[in-house]
Amino acid sequence: ARPQMVSFLLAGLLLLLLERYKRTGWRGIYAMPLVTLLWANVHGGYAIAFMLLAAYVVGETFNLLTGHQDDPVLTWQPIGTLIGVGVASFAVVVINPHTWQMWLYPFRTVGIGVLRDYIQEWRSPDFHQPMTWPFVAMLLLTLAAIARAGRRADWTDLALVGMWAAWSLFAGRNIGLFGLLTIPALARYADAAWGHYLPTGSVASLSQKRVFSLINWLLLALVVLAALVKIAMPLSPQANLQAEEKSLPAGAVRFIQAEKPAGPLFNSYNWGGYVIFKLWPEYPVYIDGRTDLYDDAFIRRYLNVVVAGDGWQKTLDDDGINLVLIESSGTLDKFLRVDLAWAEIYRDKMAVVFARKTPLP
Repeated sequence: ARPQMVSFLLAGLLLLLLERYKRTGWRGIYAMPLVTLLWANVHGGYAIAFMLLAAYVVGETFNLLTGHQDDPVLTWQPIGTLIGVGVASFAVVVINPHTWQMWLYPFRTVGIGVLRDYIQEWRSPDFHQPMTWPFVAMLLLTLAAIARAGRRADWTDLALVGMWAAWSLFAGRNIGLFGLLTIPALARYADAAWGHYLPTGSVASLSQKRVFSLINWLLLALVVLAALVKIAMPLSPQANLQAEEKSLPAGAVRFIQAEKPAGPLFNSYNWGGYVIFKLWPEYPVYIDGRTDLYDDAFIRRYLNVVVAGDGWQKTLDDDGINLVLIESSGTLDKFLRVDLAWAEIYRDKMAVVFARKTPLP
């Protein structure tokens, strides 16, 4: 389970509060500090709240300065209210076990150079991969809809689309948020653009409403059906076991569970979460995907061992490592095979396990 889903949910909720406040003056925006308080205590992505708020403050300011009249526009007083709500939301972030340090958490995470250098989801998307094509299609469709809408664009919509397009190009992990947070803008301008090609008149309008209502219900049913299918697949124990055998070191982990060789364990970063799930507490992991907990220096230390860089044996010695679970045929595998201090005790096509011949105390 990925905790990013919490941020996905709360980002959608906050977007709803901001949209309702802009278009109807709904005072649900005053709940933002409570949303931020919850957010800061369950996932570090709470910074998304302030990015969304900034897009609305900047967008509405430009709407006022340019005399935009094609959409509801906040006046100076409501914009001031947004800023005040933002200040209150920023203040409540400290109400968590880490107190004021949570203010710095997003900056520390983004500042971990290893994330951008080695972790795929933190790198710019590779547009040779088909999985990125829906993002490209949605971005181009949104721009085309804005261009063909026949009306001036709302600066707040432009701020949202521009911000999340930029962040998605910066790091692929943000594409999901782009897909969520730019939907209102795409819907508004696509509706306006499509309206230019429809017949006019009251009868046609009534007929169109019925057709569009039916299409909306069909689309909603399709989304719900797709979600149910997607949810049902991993709920099958057999499907989980097959995925485990195919993509995780299941055989090596079963061997460790049965033979119980001496630890501590040095494990592959890619398998850290799985090792926690299967071998904790007998074998605490050396590293796992929670990169923000390990920080830049430690992750680079780990990577130096994986590539058998200078002093890799000393690192294993200093850390008291007696057991290594790593990808087979990797660099570290090749070096450990010829190291007289280590013995290979398990191997399959995916993973290899080495044990120190004379365990360290």
